Amino acid sequence: MEAPDAPSLNPMEMTDDEVLALRTDFERKHVFYDAITGQTRTRRRSVVNPWVIGGLGVTIFAFLRGLNRMQAKDSRGQQMMMRLRIVGQGFTVAACYHLMKNPVEMSDEERSEADAEFISRKRVELETQARRAGQYPL
Repeated sequence: MEAPDAPSLNPMEMTDDEVLALRTDFERKHVFYDAITGQTRTRRRSVVNPWVIGGLGVTIFAFLRGLNRMQAKDSRGQQMMMRLRIVGQGFTVAACYHLMKNPVEMSDEERSEADAEFISRKRVELETQARRAGQYPL
């Protein structure tokens, strides 16, 4: 069955399968499509790859400590911290590259949560479009 035009259909009468059929190819293929919230996505990714968080922590620590050493006019300490910052950045980039090359698939439970969230968001979006077009009564 072909996906109907979004504005001409009452979103409340669509089945869940019809709403899911409206996903784009990118949303179907992307591992983290339509993540529930930014906080949930960040927490999940930090569990999947904690090295990124560690690298960010080292980078931020070294940068702030380097600024502190610069204010104290300790050029040797400042230089050491800036070198540590570069190492932390390299470590973070390497950890991100590793995650990019070895993606983690969503579990069935996470996928069903994401599907449910996508359905509810899409219904609201379709309802808003239909109301703007005057095709769906208030």
